Amino acid sequence: MDRVAAQIHGRPTQKPLNREEQKQQFDSLKQEYQFAKEILPTPVFPVEPVKDMKDSFDRQLETYKQRLTEYGIQPEIQKVEKRQEETKTATTINQFYCQHIYNPVRVSFMGMPMRYKICSKCGLVK
Repeated sequence: MDRVAAQIHGRPTQKPLNREEQKQQFDSLKQEYQFAKEILPTPVFPVEPVKDMKDSFDRQLETYKQRLTEYGIQPEIQKVEKRQEETKTATTINQFYCQHIYNPVRVSFMGMPMRYKICSKCGLVK
């Protein structure tokens, strides 16, 4: 019966280690598989990457107008100015006829808490 069990499971190929030999072998294997420790630079504020935010439409028009003035393209400058006036008039009319639904917004400026109310429909600040 013992012969059958020995044939199925096989015989150990290495003699059993005592406690000190086990520790030495474990330490040698640990040294062998250890990764080289790299010193990572400490993160600099801000920790999260800066996200690129798209400028508002008004700001985009303004920068486009500045580029056109640098190049001296007058017809395009007039079109941009006309577009800016149209958007300004449209927002004024929209804010005048809007039935405002204000949402409270908490903001801190220079450490002082400030409370604003912004209309969710037209963006009017109260």
